[in-house]
Amino acid sequence: MGHDFPAPRAALEFLYQFYEEQKIEEAKRRRVPDEIAYIPDESVELQGLGRVNRSLVQELGSRCAGQRMATVDQDATIIESRKQEALRTSEGERGYQPMLAVWAEMDVVLADQFRDGNVPARMESRRAGWRRRRSQRCPGR
Repeated sequence: MGHDFPAPRAALEFLYQFYEEQKIEEAKRRRVPDEIAYIPDESVELQGLGRVNRSLVQELGSRCAGQRMATVDQDATIIESRKQEALRTSEGERGYQPMLAVWAEMDVVLADQFRDGNVPARMESRRAGWRRRRSQRCPGR
């Protein structure tokens, strides 16, 4: 990469800048009775990061003029964690279950959504932002 990786503490502090407790509390209040899982809305900072990612993907698409196909692979993957805050997944272990949308031919992440382990893969998988991004033409076109 040409430089050292940041210290783990520096990376953690960077990631905490995207965390907003108020969004989590709002998502908990929106749950229907008997529902334990929730997905908070993105913070302003996360929305900005998403705009940066979309710009990068569009630039990549414009530089790959020969790429005419854009298959979007949307998938949630369980990532086991030993963190005390990690919630139990459908498979029983503690962890997280982020949702990714990947441009398969280019192996590029188009969109992502961090999720707690207890969030089912199908929960809100058709949010407007995901639906809009899945139906786009090839990026950069």
